[in-house]
Amino acid sequence: MKELNKAVLQEKVKAVEETVRLLKEYPVVAAADLNKVSASMLQDVRKKLRGRLLFKVVKRSIMAKSLEAAGKEGWEEFNERIAGPNIFLFTSGNPYKVAMELEASKVKVFAARGSPSARSWPRYSRGWV
Repeated sequence: MKELNKAVLQEKVKAVEETVRLLKEYPVVAAADLNKVSASMLQDVRKKLRGRLLFKVVKRSIMAKSLEAAGKEGWEEFNERIAGPNIFLFTSGNPYKVAMELEASKVKVFAARGSPSARSWPRYSRGWV
C-alpha cells in the first residue's frame, strides 16, 4: 500500500512539474468547460485549432499547485472560477482571438431528459411558460 501511495505521489509531482513547464512556456492559459462535451466534439475542436493551441486535461488541484509554483499572479481567482471537468488551453497567441475561435467552435447540445439543465429550461405547454 505504501508503494502505491508513493507511486501516486510521484505521478502527481511529475504532473505539477510538467504543468509548471507549460505555464512558463506559454503566456496565455485558458480553461474550457468539458461538461456535456463528447470526445468526438473535443477532437473536432482540437483538429481545428491544432498548431495554435495546446490542449491539456489537468486536475483542478494539480493546476492550482502548478499556478502557485509557477508564480502566476491571480491564480487563486482563476482557480475559484473554474469548476467541474475542464481542459486547459495553452498558447502564445492573442487571447482575444483564441476566445473568438472557441466561441465560433461552440456546438449547441440539447439537455438530456432528467438532467438538472433539462428541469430548469422552460417547458412547452400551450406556449412557453
